[in-house]
Amino acid sequence: MANPLKILIIDDLKSARRILIKLLEDAAEFTASEADDGQQALELINNNNFDIILSDCNMPKMNGLELLARVRSQEKTKHLPFIMVTATAEKETIEKALALGVSDIMIKPFTSTTLKSKISEVISKIAIAPPEPTAS
Repeated sequence: MANPLKILIIDDLKSARRILIKLLEDAAEFTASEADDGQQALELINNNNFDIILSDCNMPKMNGLELLARVRSQEKTKHLPFIMVTATAEKETIEKALALGVSDIMIKPFTSTTLKSKISEVISKIAIAPPEPTAS
């Protein structure tokens, strides 16, 4: 990959963000930006171009589902790959995330291999099938 993958990692726990970065360490080149809640993440998303978002679900101020809804509602980011990372596999949360257009969901804990594979899978779906323009 010529350009490093620009990843936004959002989790209210710094240790959780550090773990995700550590899991990606030996992956292809990437640059990681971090946010500790959805509001901070939204500011970063609006001012930068990310290739993929990895977001925790349960956070203060603006949770992952609220962030996903905001990302999907904006023209610039509505097709941005978004992986929800959660410690709970609650059916209601998963259904809401899917209804909002999440790219994929990862249940903690997971391995470095699983994380890299999921990111590659989500990114390749976008590369293979670019979003169709919507008719106005």
